[in-house]
Amino acid sequence: MTGEKMPDFEPPQAAVHRIVKAHLPENCQVTKESKSAFAKAAGIFIMYLTSCSNDFCQENKRSTVSSADVLAALAELEFGDMIPDIEEFLAGIRSEANERKKESKAASSELQPEAGNPNAE
Repeated sequence: MTGEKMPDFEPPQAAVHRIVKAHLPENCQVTKESKSAFAKAAGIFIMYLTSCSNDFCQENKRSTVSSADVLAALAELEFGDMIPDIEEFLAGIRSEANERKKESKAASSELQPEAGNPNAE
């Protein structure tokens, strides 16, 4: 970096606290300072991953960062062991979106009268 101050971004403290507590034994305490450190590190990681993902996007002459760019960035940053979990998560999101589309399409087709049926409402 050339002396530029990194923009401040930190995930909400409550979210950080839930994540940290979920991955520690019940009898483990977390100081307020360490929660702040986790939040700052998470924010920096997100900005770093975003920047690297954008680089992949620009290399492919696109202006929209895709999940494929994020996965490529994770591999580039040597976080490849996270990729299978994220791919599974993304598959779940896509499946849910497809189900919602099908339900919405079914609901809208039930509301519309059939074409060419003079008895339809």
